[in-house]
Amino acid sequence: MLLDPDDGPRRERTWWSYDDEAHAWVMREALETRRHVLEARTALATIRAELPTTRDCDVDDDSAATGFEFGARVGSDLLSVVSTGGAAEARQIHDQVLATRLWLPLAFGGETSHWPASVVVIEDPDRRLEFFSRHPGVPEGGAAALAELGSCWIDGRLFVSRYDTAQRVDGAVFQTVGAYLRKVYGIDQRHGWLNQSLCNYLTAKVYGTHLSFWVTTDRYGSSKGLDWTERAPLSAGGWFELALPLLADDRPIASFARVLTFPTQQMTWEDVVVGYAFSAYLFEGRRDDLLEIAGRFGGREEKTAVVEDVLEMPLDAVRERLRAWIVAMRTVQR
Repeated sequence: MLLDPDDGPRRERTWWSYDDEAHAWVMREALETRRHVLEARTALATIRAELPTTRDCDVDDDSAATGFEFGARVGSDLLSVVSTGGAAEARQIHDQVLATRLWLPLAFGGETSHWPASVVVIEDPDRRLEFFSRHPGVPEGGAAALAELGSCWIDGRLFVSRYDTAQRVDGAVFQTVGAYLRKVYGIDQRHGWLNQSLCNYLTAKVYGTHLSFWVTTDRYGSSKGLDWTERAPLSAGGWFELALPLLADDRPIASFARVLTFPTQQMTWEDVVVGYAFSAYLFEGRRDDLLEIAGRFGGREEKTAVVEDVLEMPLDAVRERLRAWIVAMRTVQR
């Protein structure tokens, strides 16, 4: 779109702002992104600097009843973590989960999060079935299903069991984000990208990874014999770059609409990475609009109509704007 460089009012109406430092008109979202990225980095650094000192804590009765040995027991007044693994990892999970809990209300301007208050880590995933079969809180016949999951909840307590430290920490943070979005906005697997992609994005803000998925294989990719995590790059920058060709003008707009409307169980990895970029765009560049969209997605309104109404532009223009923002923000250190 060509605009008269002296036509300030029209530029303001079309979401451009004048950058006094660069002496140029830039996407308003670009200025907002720089501000919000700095705010998040500062807030998380402050929270981490003020985290409580941990101490030994008790194992809950149900976990103790399994007969498993929890050699690492790390707790504070706000959170306890017990693990069959090492104390250093348990302390890391404690600090990352608690930082997430304390940061999310600041980022979203919402209520305080108290979940989880307790995390149980089973270091060896091959022992999941044994653990859940012995756990008094698991209904009869329910152990096999839980043993398939890398993380789950039982009576308000978070259980994590994956193959390495990064996956276990990422999974604990991911579940913490998911619990907050469910509590505040009612977000669940019906809400696709808000449930999966936004959780991935916020996890990356805290821990720097996105290794967790509510659904491990998508309905289109499963026939190729590849697990979900084997078909998507692991770096945050990689996901933004991967999204770009998926947002090209020569792709049908229906492919972008699908990202906004499909439930989590039906999302492909392509949907997830586009949803990740869209989550970042809204969280960093249009925070108030993200809050309104999240609040309205639980209602009966058609989801693409909600996005168009809140962002005040048709879906093809939203896609174009998102693509331009990704390119403009390549140099931003998140």
